[in-house]
Amino acid sequence: MVKEKMKDDARFKQCNKEFMYTFTFFVFNILLVFGLTFPLGYNVDASEIKLVLGFPQWYFYGVIVSFILLSISTFLMVRFLFKEMSLEGYEDAEGLNDEI
Repeated sequence: MVKEKMKDDARFKQCNKEFMYTFTFFVFNILLVFGLTFPLGYNVDASEIKLVLGFPQWYFYGVIVSFILLSISTFLMVRFLFKEMSLEGYEDAEGLNDEI
């Protein structure tokens, strides 16, 4: 009986959505950082390294800029996609609280 309630509970559906948002964000994070640092800094001679605000170009874009972009996108994701929900147990028709 409890498993049937768990299956139909909107909290589990929301948690699954939030997991997919988080996993997609994680993959995007890895691809963004790798996509910015690898082409700009791998197999580049020291004489060819360009500086941006005193940092090597690959570090500036791959670490500093991506940190700022990912921090903003994390805030927006939590603000608009994640929902507050109760972590209390279920209440059945008799008003009794089932434990999970």
